[in-house]
Amino acid sequence: MPNDDIVEVLQRLETSLRKTTAVGHRLIVETTERMIPARLGCRRLPHRHPADLRPPTPPGESRA
Repeated sequence: MPNDDIVEVLQRLETSLRKTTAVGHRLIVETTERMIPARLGCRRLPHRHPADLRPPTPPGESRA
């Protein structure tokens, strides 16, 4: 892969990571405003066990 292609992929990855972070922050605000953590039995979303928030792994797939 040429160097220019690698740089372009890295730039796109950085853009994606920034967008993902922004969406994550917005979702935390929304869940707090809608009082979803209380319905899940916790005061704040980060207090919920991370495994509870992960989507289930489809049968036959393993996580790396």
